[in-house]
Amino acid sequence: MLRGHQGTVWSAMFSPDDSRIVTACSNWENTTDKTARIWEASTGGVIIVLRGHTASVNSGEYSPDGMRIVTASNDQTARVWDAITGKELLVLRGHTGDVSHAAFSPSGDHIVTTSGGWYSRPPNANWSDHTIRVWDATTGRELFRLSSPDTDIHSAAFSPDGTRIVTAAGRWQKESNCSAQVWDAVTGKQLTILRGHRDNVFSAAWNPDGSRIVTGSWDSTARIWDPVSGKELLRLRGHVGWVLSAAFSPDGSRVVTTSNDQTARVWDAGT
Repeated sequence: MLRGHQGTVWSAMFSPDDSRIVTACSNWENTTDKTARIWEASTGGVIIVLRGHTASVNSGEYSPDGMRIVTASNDQTARVWDAITGKELLVLRGHTGDVSHAAFSPSGDHIVTTSGGWYSRPPNANWSDHTIRVWDATTGRELFRLSSPDTDIHSAAFSPDGTRIVTAAGRWQKESNCSAQVWDAVTGKQLTILRGHRDNVFSAAWNPDGSRIVTGSWDSTARIWDPVSGKELLRLRGHVGWVLSAAFSPDGSRVVTTSNDQTARVWDAGT
């Protein structure tokens, strides 16, 4: 058990070599813990506390080589850290709303960030700037931004080959614009819209070869899609609460989902 955070732990990720875990603490009711933490996976001991954000930290993820960590925060920044020493390397500034998620590209050269997500604090006028932004992971320069008006962007993920980005979006107390979208990771052109969910799409992830996307939604379903045509291929029904995350297994044969119905479920990704 990893103990130490003083708020809700919204995010956890293993390092690529499975030796460490990074966690992020996000709780609007708690103003004291604005940290991410690095833990020894075998013992559960805290190795480093990443301090620098001035508000809740919504996500923390390793770079593909395990040498860096990127965090996203309600202080309207994402930050890049040395994963070995904990030194802050970059501050990605530009968002005018909460940064809900940040992730590296498969090459580690780029970072994608999103803005939106009421889960980290009560809804207000400034919680989202409705953009997805792509950054140079070495210099911190913003390369381009994608706008999705009237939607909160909850998360984003690069495709395994780094050429596309999928985003998960929705809007607080609205059933409109609840979709996942696929974008060209170089030009920012919108390629496909995955329509069908009846409430916020909170999570979107690729299968290992980039031929499928799985989404999780507050409509209590997860769905599997063809990212090229946008066709819904499978609907995973069974949860009785919001589906907060969904991901493929490393071989693509299974999907795991989590929900506020207090269950995680494993599904056959083909049937």
